[in-house]
Amino acid sequence: MKLVAAYLITFLFVLVALLLFTLSGYSPSWISDYNVVIQCCFAGGFGAVSYCLWAIYYHYSREQDWDDVWIPWYLLRPILGIIIGGFTYFLVAAGLFVLEASPDADASYLGIFALAFIAGLNTDQFIAKTEDLVSNIWGIEPSGLSKTVLKKAPKR
Repeated sequence: MKLVAAYLITFLFVLVALLLFTLSGYSPSWISDYNVVIQCCFAGGFGAVSYCLWAIYYHYSREQDWDDVWIPWYLLRPILGIIIGGFTYFLVAAGLFVLEASPDADASYLGIFALAFIAGLNTDQFIAKTEDLVSNIWGIEPSGLSKTVLKKAPKR
C-alpha cells in the first residue's frame, strides 16, 4: 500500500511540475498550440489521482479491506484519467457536450477543465455516459464495459 501511495504522490508531483512547465512560457511553441488539450489531460490526471488517494484512505484506513489485487487499478487509473481528460476536450469541441453559452473564452476553458477533472475522478461513469450518448446519437451499442463490468464492479 505504501508503494502505491508513493507512486500516486509522485505521479501528482510530476503532473504539477509538467503543468507549471507548460504555463511557464519556457515550453516549446508546439505545446502552446495544444495548451487547452494538454491542460485537460492534466485535469483528468488530477481527478484520477485524487480519487485513487481517496480510495487508499477509504480502503486501507477506514474500511480496512485493502486488497493487493487492486494494485493494477491504482497504477493504471491516473494514466486512464489523463487519456479521458484529453478526450473530454474533443467531446466539448465537437459539440457533444455543451457547457455554457458564454462568449468569455476563459470561462469556457474553466468549464472544460472542470469537466475533465470530473471525468478523471469518475472514469467508469464517464465512459458509461459517453457510450450512452454515442448510442443515442449514432445508434452504436455500448461496449461490454458499461453493460456488465460497471454494474458488477465493487466501488473502488
